Amino acid sequence: MRKIRNLGSTSAMEIMSCLFLFQYNSLPAESQYGYLMDVIRANYDYGNRF
Repeated sequence: MRKIRNLGSTSAMEIMSCLFLFQYNSLPAESQYGYLMDVIRANYDYGNRF
């Protein structure tokens, strides 16, 4: 999303936050914790690549 022209970093973060919440809330309750852990793990792994 950050590669879209004329999309500020604040706007990109707001859109990504809304999409995350939409996906999280669309899952059944028993799947939400696993999804959250997957997102945290992916963000941690991405941050440690550099």
